[in-house]
Amino acid sequence: MLEQAFTDYLRVEKQYAVNTLQAYSRDLSDFAQFLETQSGANLFSHEGATSVDHRLLRSWMGELMSEGKGARTVARKLSCIKSYYHFLQKAGYVDHNPALRVKVPKFEKKLPAFLKETETEHLLDHLEFPTGFDGIRDRCLLEVLYGCGLRRAEVISLKKAEVDLYGRQIRVKGKGN
Repeated sequence: MLEQAFTDYLRVEKQYAVNTLQAYSRDLSDFAQFLETQSGANLFSHEGATSVDHRLLRSWMGELMSEGKGARTVARKLSCIKSYYHFLQKAGYVDHNPALRVKVPKFEKKLPAFLKETETEHLLDHLEFPTGFDGIRDRCLLEVLYGCGLRRAEVISLKKAEVDLYGRQIRVKGKGN
């Protein structure tokens, strides 16, 4: 019940993307399993949720790191738990958020790789596209990806109504709409 209410909160109020919802659901299940193993408590009950403290969260993070999980993954999992406890606080199930006392592991922020304009022009000029509709579609997709600076998921989710050919504009719903 609490798990579904949390998922609904993320989907409706926070308007999280489907991929984020799936990742958070997995992360929450992972932590619930850890809690059950450590103390026999159920994260989705009032008693279980209030039994979690910052030491237990640090222990979980340590276990994740020892399993070879990267700092970025562990940080996302901790973010999920912070959000869950924020939701529980808002709903009046708990008094405090134990995840606020836990520091996020540091990780290197990599800049995205990109092609220079000349490299992109070279790529588009030297790629052989199939004749007919498939070739036109494929070239168009590459042109839109590069020309508009869109992410793959943004291009995939484009709807016909969001493309204004006359005004030469595209309305894009990115992360967080």
